Amino acid sequence: MSNTHRRLEWSLVATVGLWWILVGTVANFDYLSSLGWVANIALIVLSTGSIAGFAWWVAEEDETLWDAFTDNARQLGVHIGLVDPRVVVEGAIEQDGVLWVCQYFQDGSADFSHRACPSCRLELVERHATASEVDQRLVTDGGTTVDALSCPHCAFVVRGQKHDSQGADAALSKFREHMNSFDQWRRMARESLGTDPTPSDVWDEYVKITDDDSVRARTTGVRGDTKRRGIDTYPRFSELKQNRNTLERIVDHLPKPLALAAERILEFDYLEKKASVKRKRDEVRTEFVPLRDAFYDEHQPKLSSLTAARASRSWPEIDLSVDEIQKISHDLAALTEIRAKHDRYLTAPEYQTVGKFSKQFDDALAYVRTTDDLRNRLDAAQSAVDTFEDAFEPYEDHDRYLEARVERHLRDELSAARDAVEAVGEVLESASGPVPEPAHLRYLDLDSHIDDRELVLDEYESRFVDHEVETYPDVFTTEHGPLDDKQTLAVVRNEPHNLVDASAGTGKTLTLTRRIRYLYRTGTQLDDILAITFGGDAAEEMRTRVTDAIGGIDSERLNIMTIHSFARDIISRSTFDTIERGRLKDGTENFLDAVFEADAHRDTAPEWMREFDKFRSALGDSDGYIREMFKEARSFGRSPAELRERTDKADIEEHHAAHAAAALLEVYLAVGASRDHPIDHDHTIERATELVREFPGRYETRFEHVLVDEFQDVSERQLDFIQALLGPETHLFAVGDDWQSIYGFRGSKPAFFREFESRFEESSRTTLETNYRCPPSVVRASASVMLDSDEATTKQVDAHADDGDPPVLHRLSGPYDDRIGSYVADMVEDAVDDGLDYGDVMVLTRTNYGPNPTIESHFNARGIPFTGSADDGASVTFQTVHRSKGTEAPCVILAHAVDDRENGIPMEPRTNEGLRPAIDETLDHYEEERRLFYVAMTRTEETLNIVTRSDAISRYVYSFDQGVDVVDASVQSVEAVVQYVSPGHGDTPTKLGVDCGSYETTLVTWIHSLADEVERGETYRFESLQNYVSRRKGELKLTADSEIVRLD
Repeated sequence: MSNTHRRLEWSLVATVGLWWILVGTVANFDYLSSLGWVANIALIVLSTGSIAGFAWWVAEEDETLWDAFTDNARQLGVHIGLVDPRVVVEGAIEQDGVLWVCQYFQDGSADFSHRACPSCRLELVERHATASEVDQRLVTDGGTTVDALSCPHCAFVVRGQKHDSQGADAALSKFREHMNSFDQWRRMARESLGTDPTPSDVWDEYVKITDDDSVRARTTGVRGDTKRRGIDTYPRFSELKQNRNTLERIVDHLPKPLALAAERILEFDYLEKKASVKRKRDEVRTEFVPLRDAFYDEHQPKLSSLTAARASRSWPEIDLSVDEIQKISHDLAALTEIRAKHDRYLTAPEYQTVGKFSKQFDDALAYVRTTDDLRNRLDAAQSAVDTFEDAFEPYEDHDRYLEARVERHLRDELSAARDAVEAVGEVLESASGPVPEPAHLRYLDLDSHIDDRELVLDEYESRFVDHEVETYPDVFTTEHGPLDDKQTLAVVRNEPHNLVDASAGTGKTLTLTRRIRYLYRTGTQLDDILAITFGGDAAEEMRTRVTDAIGGIDSERLNIMTIHSFARDIISRSTFDTIERGRLKDGTENFLDAVFEADAHRDTAPEWMREFDKFRSALGDSDGYIREMFKEARSFGRSPAELRERTDKADIEEHHAAHAAAALLEVYLAVGASRDHPIDHDHTIERATELVREFPGRYETRFEHVLVDEFQDVSERQLDFIQALLGPETHLFAVGDDWQSIYGFRGSKPAFFREFESRFEESSRTTLETNYRCPPSVVRASASVMLDSDEATTKQVDAHADDGDPPVLHRLSGPYDDRIGSYVADMVEDAVDDGLDYGDVMVLTRTNYGPNPTIESHFNARGIPFTGSADDGASVTFQTVHRSKGTEAPCVILAHAVDDRENGIPMEPRTNEGLRPAIDETLDHYEEERRLFYVAMTRTEETLNIVTRSDAISRYVYSFDQGVDVVDASVQSVEAVVQYVSPGHGDTPTKLGVDCGSYETTLVTWIHSLADEVERGETYRFESLQNYVSRRKGELKLTADSEIVRLD
């Protein structure tokens, strides 16, 4: 019972006694007199004593009886709702282990509001408890129920009567003492907070400056919004109290005996309702508290540990098993069910406890699941990273070549690791609550590690190259300086199949020979290296270079040979017989001669001979046609069946020739198959391919490395042979340039080069981009020729030199055929006059015909030494473009670069009608001519001169019409000796044969009278001549404007 209630009891008792005296004395003395004087005197003494006792009880040292009475009356009015003073200060005083929350009102009065838990600072609530629960020192009478105050949150409980009688007055007295500085506190609170402070704020500011240890802050535990569930009561009881009328409020504050008496007198059932609500409350609490306490005891330690780990963002030290999760869920469901069913009988702390448990469980469970997921994903990510590291470990020092297939595997492993790490990131990003900080740090480490590893893979090739250059400096350094980056890369790349795209002058042969030296220096035995070329000269040059590069070895140990010589070697090893190269050279011709000279009309002639004879006879005199069909079929690898299938039956001659050639081809192949010795060079390749495939164990492991020079020149059968040599562990290193593929007539196709990756899986392609041979203007002009092609590989080629002479285009007019020999000889002599030697000049033509005889005759006439190859350094090299492949010279003269003319470049396409069944029609004549033009241009080291006819300039010249010097070599006048006069008449021109000194030509005119002005054997100057073209032949024409001057 509160102190106010006790004062109220004394006040009522004293008032009733006083009333009794007054009524008995004044209003109803007769009634009192009937009691007798002794009884009346005793009643008066009793009433007077009651009043005196009340005064002694309530009065303070400075308080009068009236003050005590009015003060208690005001308090009573506040409690029953008749008075509503404004609270200006609300504070807490600790007294006897309990917080007393006191209030100071605007009218200067003070009272305590409620008691609070010293730990939780929540208002204590009334409840019945056993004596032993309140005072555990009691052993007996443990089941006695006592009036108690308990904290709704923790286990704090005290006897209500004990603390009501011992602490209330002391706490309120202390609180009043602290009110003396009220105005000063309020100013301090306003200055500190910047706004008008609440009653609790005022007190809290005071707490900061006072030295009284019993003073406690009020912020924690302040009553909240009245719309929310109160912490000191429960909704059903609040509803009951809220619906009280005035009399019920008065009765509710009376002592229990008086309250029961008043309820009977006034005839209402408020107290009964109150008791019923409290009984129901006790029933609910009896059901709720054991479940709550059991949940707390059984589950709270783990949940607290997990939520503590969650709060600190650390890995939880414990886990929740499936059974534990089910048990917690079950227990929580029981508490939740009680809360839902009896929520009106639960206090706010009890109600909130369930929510707290639920939230704690949800947070703990979510954190456990998140951390378990993170652990699993981090372990998976670490495992994926470890898998990558195990695979990458052999390459950690960048001292091993990383093949593309291995790199793909590593990138796949790294990608899997990246996915696993990103899965961790997704959990971290999508987590609704906190995540362990160590998990986040580990994620960042793994993510950073993968970034680093991706960079290592991206840069692996360059780091490997640096390692090899540093380890084997002698391999990558020549007398002219170090290899460039692309050459170096080409040397060290070691995929199963490697292609080096080496444009003219980019160091193809150097790269190939350095590759051999690199393989030798890195541990490959010379016997395990095979280098194949397509020419004997190229093989010898490579052998010399490799021997010099390696040093100290016998050149005979090197397996460097032409493809045909290697094929012969395979056959010789198989047949234990020597293959004679001479027999192969003329094998086809010998066979054809024997067939065409045989008596095909004998009765014993074989079937194929009769078939051949039948079609041969149908053709008539066309043995040359059949021979050509047969040779083309061999060049392009046609089978007899293909010849027959590809023929046009509507073309009788083609049909007969194809069938005749097919019959020959069948017996040719049969003869070849029946002999140990191959018939011709092509048959040598075919036989060797068959042997390699027949005995793979003998050849596929014979070489670790097969190197092929001029790969763009391989034919289909040669390509098959090369492929047959490649075992599972054999590495192919092919060097070439599809821009220089010029042997289509022998069966080579640039498509074989361009489609290298399609034919050979697991391959690399390295493009050499620096031309060390030609001047920049020639490099640009020649590249322009090829980049105008729709078929050629697109690549960027730059010149190593900074400057040089541009190409010079000489456009000859007039008697081109008569002048070209003399003109080219003049150019050679001019070059020699400029300081070059004859051996520094190379003259190129499309074929050995056309202007070649004329040029040769002028060379001979002037004593200019020349040779058909570049072996003689003292003579002009005069050869075809095909033969010039692989050579170079300071001064190159490309003669007869005329368009669509016989022996020009492009040469007039030959008629393939009738040969269609045998040839490869996919080859583009003009594209091959373009490549020939490119090869011719790129032979020069310093100067390039292109001689053409002004009215038939090669079409390829127009690809570089910029950056070229042009010389128009027209003829306006000549001094010549007249050799003959051929008079004409009508439309037939008169012709004058003249000797111009350096060349002889013909002058034509339709002014026939001019023939009378000249005499044979005399020398004349012919001026104002017109350059004239007649029947595709250039001539000089005399016109009416021409002048003829006789010279003495």
